[in-house]
Amino acid sequence: MTGWLVTLGCLLSAAIWAMVGLYKITHSARMIEVIRARSIPFPAVALWLSVAVELGGAVLMAIQLQIWVAALAWIAFLIVATPIFHGRILVDGVIDYPQFVQVGKNLSILGGLLLVLAIDGTVPAWLGALPAGSQ
Repeated sequence: MTGWLVTLGCLLSAAIWAMVGLYKITHSARMIEVIRARSIPFPAVALWLSVAVELGGAVLMAIQLQIWVAALAWIAFLIVATPIFHGRILVDGVIDYPQFVQVGKNLSILGGLLLVLAIDGTVPAWLGALPAGSQ
């Protein structure tokens, strides 16, 4: 994939993941407590694994190197993290709007990442993605 739109898209996609990863680094003690509150085992390990996925993927996406790896890692991350951290949309029968927005945002990002897998011509055949430009 080439062109300025691809470059811009990759940079914008990388930006949110880099921002979140850097925030977690600078607020690691607080983030470990948030993870611990969700009863996730080994919260410090979980934090640093999530930072590695976020920042590692951001670097790959930003430099457009194996972007399918970043997309696949982020897809797996979203599938696991979204229900754990944002799954409580209804509270006492009322929509918790901030969580509702977070779920919607993550679904939108997930859709974009699936599109990346579908159009990236470097995706391995074992993923079952279509080669770039095919129908």
